[in-house]
Amino acid sequence: MNAARDAEVASSYASVGALFGVDLISYELLPGFTGDGVYKVSDGHADYALKEVVDEPGLAFQLAWLRDLASNPDIRTPTPLGRAEGGVVPVSLGDRKWILSKWVPGRISALETDQLMAAYGRVLSALHRTELSDSTTRVTTAARRYDSVYFDKAAGTLTEALGDALARADLELLWRAMLVSEEVLESLEKIQGEIGAVHAGIHEDHLMVDEQGGSVGVVDFARCGLGVRALDVAMVAHYLPDERHDELRSQYAARGGTAAGLDGYEWPSLLLLTAVDNLATLSLSRHTREQLLSGLPDLLDCARSALS
Repeated sequence: MNAARDAEVASSYASVGALFGVDLISYELLPGFTGDGVYKVSDGHADYALKEVVDEPGLAFQLAWLRDLASNPDIRTPTPLGRAEGGVVPVSLGDRKWILSKWVPGRISALETDQLMAAYGRVLSALHRTELSDSTTRVTTAARRYDSVYFDKAAGTLTEALGDALARADLELLWRAMLVSEEVLESLEKIQGEIGAVHAGIHEDHLMVDEQGGSVGVVDFARCGLGVRALDVAMVAHYLPDERHDELRSQYAARGGTAAGLDGYEWPSLLLLTAVDNLATLSLSRHTREQLLSGLPDLLDCARSALS
């Protein structure tokens, strides 16, 4: 599937650029985004990101939020281009749809761990301080919602994929932990101001930094949606060693992040939900059974923590 898609891009990226009014002369697949169909393209003077639209129902919210983020001086984000003849993106070419955005330069993976924690805190706090405009609020019905209903469905997807690999005791453990975690999530949803836009996919490959390390950006908003902002922090923590979790929360708070639910009994429950989401997403992405099974110990550890 990816090979066929890449071959199509190789033969048609110039045509896609023309629809945006840009004369593209080169392209390369971004290795870290192979499954997402993201390409770095150039017109010889400037670079752009060309991305295949997979989740079109959520695209309206994604583009609206990116417009809001463009006015935030503390963060750099992609700026989608419009069609050459006017109108909204994406553009269609054959049976595929694309968006083209200005390139966010830099790479953050070379940063030392403490610098990385500071960058995470800065990006997360900037994202969560950005208020949704009226135009963005009007398209919230198109947004993915990270709520108790979403996680209940994710848990069902995961159980269906791996249920026969779980002992009965482990299934009961996961079921009891999910009930507790969803109750925590529902309680946080009732706090005024806690529901907002979340990126839901921040990790090193999606963070960008300039050469001086002073300007941090974030890319790939394909999974963004509405939810409890603390889930965004927990989703970042999912990729980090446990000993870095306190540092992440501290860096987030130091830069103005105010999401509730990051302390006390709520934090283990949020980490469980992110573990469920991570494995359920892998399952839907048709990863191998071995890859899914390798994540089970972490999932069960999170379940025990949520109940302790």
